[in-house]
Amino acid sequence: LKLNNPFHIKQSYVIHAGEGIDEAAHKEIDKLIKANYFHKSLFAVHGVAMDEEQAKSFKAVIWCPVSNFFLLNKTADIQRLKTKTRILFGTDSTLTADWNLWNHLRVARNTGLMNDQELYQSLTKTPSLAWNQNNIGAIAMNKNADIIIAKITQNNHFDTFYSLNPESLQLVLHQGQIRLFDEEIKDQLMDSNFKIASFSPITIHGKRKYIYGNMGQLMDEISTYYSESHFPINKCTTAF
Repeated sequence: LKLNNPFHIKQSYVIHAGEGIDEAAHKEIDKLIKANYFHKSLFAVHGVAMDEEQAKSFKAVIWCPVSNFFLLNKTADIQRLKTKTRILFGTDSTLTADWNLWNHLRVARNTGLMNDQELYQSLTKTPSLAWNQNNIGAIAMNKNADIIIAKITQNNHFDTFYSLNPESLQLVLHQGQIRLFDEEIKDQLMDSNFKIASFSPITIHGKRKYIYGNMGQLMDEISTYYSESHFPINKCTTAF
């Protein structure tokens, strides 16, 4: 009923589909395709049981390899599916996968199901096309300034990118606004009258970062609901 709501004809739908390795998971995808009476844009999360013919009915498959391997010891046949639909990269929940995006990317890279360029674009250009958000996905004129700057340790373009970790990040811009910066550039920002008071300090693997908003308060609130919460970062007791 939600999928075929006549008042949302142009709306896209994202749904977990084919999250399994048996015939039931495969047939579930056929059932979804047949139920899409208005041929709305469908984004399938996982698609482990999906075949090439089924992939044609989806605008994209959101690939979550680490979660797939953890739960099913198998992932989607991306090498075949990518010839019939777009592949977007996903992580799924931290209940079934690592906090660190780059660990996910390294696992995906090691499968060999996508080449380095394809995998990189599954995070950048391909999602912008799939979601019709042409103002993002690249560093270029008339695009949103969504930019990550990191400290590199290697010279090869893709080896550098796939070797990154959260502590490598020096600066994160979202639509031209700073959302995270490293301790190393704090003085430069303060010299330019940057409003540093809007940021909260955290540490990750010994590196001090500043994140927009009150991260410590958010962590405390989460812990009131789940006291055993484990965070990959530590909040700092001193602000600056």
